[in-house]
Amino acid sequence: MADSKEYQSLIRLLDDESSVYDVVQRKLLEMGPDVVPSLLEAAETGSPLTKERAKDIAERITIGQLRAQFRDLVGHTGQGDIDLERGMFIIARYQYPMLDVKYYTEMLNSFAAELDAKLAGHDDPDEILYLVNDFFIKEKKFQGNKIDYYNPDNSYINRVLDSRMGIPISLCIVYLLIARRLNIPLVGIGMPSHFLLNYTVGPSEIFIDPFNGGQLLTREQCIASLDQTGFGYTPSYLEKVSNRYIIERVLRNLALAYTQQGDSLRARNLITLNDVL
Repeated sequence: MADSKEYQSLIRLLDDESSVYDVVQRKLLEMGPDVVPSLLEAAETGSPLTKERAKDIAERITIGQLRAQFRDLVGHTGQGDIDLERGMFIIARYQYPMLDVKYYTEMLNSFAAELDAKLAGHDDPDEILYLVNDFFIKEKKFQGNKIDYYNPDNSYINRVLDSRMGIPISLCIVYLLIARRLNIPLVGIGMPSHFLLNYTVGPSEIFIDPFNGGQLLTREQCIASLDQTGFGYTPSYLEKVSNRYIIERVLRNLALAYTQQGDSLRARNLITLNDVL
């Protein structure tokens, strides 16, 4: 296994003539994910040519690794749906290759334990929904990032958990990951332009909008919103969506965020990950 000194020696050659660069590029690509942190550092501090080449190589290594991880994720599903939590952590490694998944898994477990304690002794569906919403919005202070909506960090699950801020779909995902630990019947609703949650127990149905302070909506209000925004109502817009759909939509949102930043390379690469799903 190569060490950091070898990484640095190779990286210093990134701005050499093309014949040398071809050899260096091949060796760095062969080193795989371990060299990515050093490449990312060079992409921030090196010469203009070193920055460009280091970023390109780091990107190729990272996207290749993520494609392999997504193939493995899909391969374990058989005919079933993919694992949402695992998929979100795979996506997070795109921007944060050294992500400590165990740390964030334990954070989710801790949130679930706290919420479970609050729900103890409660069996009324409406009261349970109120307590769940109160836990996320008032106690943990999750909120929509309306000021910096197109910041990519709004889509990375680790950053959403750290900052307690996100866009509609990422905030809904936090709800879902914890609700599924406690068998709370929340499902994702892929309404165009604004992802929601649905909570249905018996004849009682309500939609939840974590981005707007946990607002509770009826089906009729959702239909009116669709009409007002020009989408019009189609029944599928208010139906449960799969984990696979959620992951694909997160990737599309991230691609849009990087496009807004002028980073077309990352935008294109993220969209290609949907091919694996």
